[in-house]
Amino acid sequence: MRVPDYYPQFTCIADRCVNSCCRAGWEIDLDDDTYARYMTVEGELGERLKKYIDNVEEDGEIFHVCHMQEGSCPFVNKRGLCDIVLALGEDALSVVCTEYPRYYVDCGPVTEVSLSLSCEEAARILYEKETPMTFMEIDDTPNVAGKVFDEEDEKYLMIPMDQFQEIRNNTISLLQDRSRHVTERLKNAFSYTEQVQEILNEAEDRLEEVSTGELSYVNL
Repeated sequence: MRVPDYYPQFTCIADRCVNSCCRAGWEIDLDDDTYARYMTVEGELGERLKKYIDNVEEDGEIFHVCHMQEGSCPFVNKRGLCDIVLALGEDALSVVCTEYPRYYVDCGPVTEVSLSLSCEEAARILYEKETPMTFMEIDDTPNVAGKVFDEEDEKYLMIPMDQFQEIRNNTISLLQDRSRHVTERLKNAFSYTEQVQEILNEAEDRLEEVSTGELSYVNL
């Protein structure tokens, strides 16, 4: 799993968070295993879990949803802490609550993980960072369901994986070129990716060129 170098610094700051995701009014979906566990909880907490968690049918599928109360998760107490965690431990949280603000992108055989800037602590870590970002490999298994990339999958890519990685690395290099103003860096990155996309849009006519690794890049 590939992560930015600041990734290990992140941990949820819970009640110290000013703009808590628990009070953002976002819909919270529960995975099947968490829902099944919650429905076995007894006592006052068990009653609250059954009261605020409901099943919603959409397009023939059943989803487990925790209903917000005035824009807040009903299990966040006045101290800003989670009653579920306090009673059952962190491993009792749903996948959504456990994984946020992490989000995953499959880059061929490698899963890349980043932190969403909608989380104030993730944003603080990133914006206080003074050195260019680098990536690191860690031995970890995401707590989300995903498809394992294999050789059969690669034939469906518009370009070979090594070229995909090159495009990605070139884009990051343009954004990290601190000899230029951030506005110029953004313009260069947008211009570069636009030109690459134009080439990919012509894939039907240039499919052999793309698939054989002869795709040329525009260096700004």
